[in-house]
Amino acid sequence: MPETSKWLESYNPQIQPDNTAGFVEYLRWMCLPNAEDDAIKNALKTKVLQEAAQKSSGYRSYYETRDRYLDEILDNAIVKTPWLTKENSVLTVQCDWRVRVGGQRGPESILLPAFDAVGMPCFPSSTLRGVARAAAMRERCDTAISELGRVPTQQVEQEIACYFGALDVPEEHQAGKVIFLDAYPTGKQWRSNLAVDMANNIWKWERGELKYQSNPNVFLSLKNVTFRIALCPTVRCSQAAFLQVRQWLIEGLQEGLGSQVNSGYGAVNKVNKQVISSKSSPICEISFKLTGQLIHSYQFLQWNEEKAKFVGESEPEVRPIAFKSMLRYWFRVLSLGFVASADVQTRWEPMLFGGIDPQMQGVLRFTIANGRSPRTRVQAQNAACLKQSGALCVEFSPEARSLSQSQCNAIQALMKHLTWLMFHLGGVGQGARRPLYQRSEQPFYRGATLEATQGFSASPTTLEHWHTCFKTELQGFYQQLSQLTGITPLPIQNLATPYDGQLPTHEVLRQNCCMVLCGGAPIGNKCFSLGLLHQEAFLGTNGKGRNLYDSELCGDSQQNPSPIWIKELGEYQVATIFNCTGKRRDFLNTLRTQANTNYQEIWGNRGLI
Repeated sequence: MPETSKWLESYNPQIQPDNTAGFVEYLRWMCLPNAEDDAIKNALKTKVLQEAAQKSSGYRSYYETRDRYLDEILDNAIVKTPWLTKENSVLTVQCDWRVRVGGQRGPESILLPAFDAVGMPCFPSSTLRGVARAAAMRERCDTAISELGRVPTQQVEQEIACYFGALDVPEEHQAGKVIFLDAYPTGKQWRSNLAVDMANNIWKWERGELKYQSNPNVFLSLKNVTFRIALCPTVRCSQAAFLQVRQWLIEGLQEGLGSQVNSGYGAVNKVNKQVISSKSSPICEISFKLTGQLIHSYQFLQWNEEKAKFVGESEPEVRPIAFKSMLRYWFRVLSLGFVASADVQTRWEPMLFGGIDPQMQGVLRFTIANGRSPRTRVQAQNAACLKQSGALCVEFSPEARSLSQSQCNAIQALMKHLTWLMFHLGGVGQGARRPLYQRSEQPFYRGATLEATQGFSASPTTLEHWHTCFKTELQGFYQQLSQLTGITPLPIQNLATPYDGQLPTHEVLRQNCCMVLCGGAPIGNKCFSLGLLHQEAFLGTNGKGRNLYDSELCGDSQQNPSPIWIKELGEYQVATIFNCTGKRRDFLNTLRTQANTNYQEIWGNRGLI
């Protein structure tokens, strides 16, 4: 193993960290000034975080001590306040998935969860107070709009300050009426809930253009955690005020806790063993089954002495952010051909999905219910392919309160069409651009099969019926996009001029894009269109038994994604070919000839057919 952190040298028992050491203790050894190879350096960072997460079972004794300390504080408060009880002063909150609270930058610019002076993860009182205050503001603003038709901002802030305090109010209201204590995971339920997480922003805007570049960043989050929130009244707090703040806190928790709440993080499913759910009705809820290369959270690394490098196995996990990213991708593909790229970048995409530049929360929220991943990370050669399942829920976030009713209606209808198209144009996670097929070499499975098991009407059985469905969904999407953007009409069936965008990958539905339905006999262990594509693109082997394919047809590992998407639809497939010229046009002609009567164009040079 290369020179690295002392925490990873397991052969020296004298420097092994104690199991009760907080994760910050591991990070003190993160800096690796002698590691010049970025791949080795990034692998070592991941390994240190992985080690910290594995040893986090030792946090339990610390959290049990915090539980006892909290009980002592509450017992003293109850003695001084006759109407106060543990039932109304403590909230036991359960999160089914991951929570990201904090945002401190640690060594190597890693985003860390909030932690206390001992280096243990916690939920700061300021965060909890902010959750309750935001809920109070939303409630009072909604009341003002229903009664007055407008929001008297200054008046609402004065009312809220009577509970939470502020500097620019009368002295008797400057201090908050309720004390929020830092919240900690409960000791009895702690089961190594510190987890390595990963964010990978593959597509990003740069100088008005979209760039494709994988950029995985690892960090730590809390997973499947249960924690206790405690509130104490001040001497100026009445029982009514205390219960009101408590209710606002519960309502705020229903909207989510911490960052990235619109991507499934911080979703609270139980408070005091009572199941809670979001107030908004879902736009759509689709049960799904994913088979193939799956959705992964990060690479589980082990040092391989024979290869003299870290070897990783992907950690499968059902992640709502993967579905959000794929819906964002197809929204760009469908909208950039008809809406100015500057408007998509700065207005419509961040308004719907959120963004950093400009910074917007996004009016949509994506969560996964009953998400199930396989127990193993390994795809065995002679075993059934691994599967993931769950239910994707798309709903409005609190940011949608600023929208008009007509905008909400347009977005709701648009997302229903977009979700149908996403499920029927490709997969999700790794291998999303290819249907599932089996190989004789590792990885033994490539591609992905994304199947909606509930939420859509029954799948068509004929080519003509499939064509009708695609045409209906595409027309519906563009009709709602026109309604939302105010661009009328969108010339989706009369493309008089070529698309003049500047996307380097040309992944946009416009004149140079073709979308076709086709069917035929399987070729080997691949469906008809994928087998034909690989026949056209095959270049031979690299001398090590690895097959090589033409990057112009299949992409490559040098940040060039495949320009051809293929989705299997029973006995038929839908192929989406971007920038359909040269070899891609030749492939399309071969596909048309080989498919014969089982061929139907959905989108061509004239647009929607």
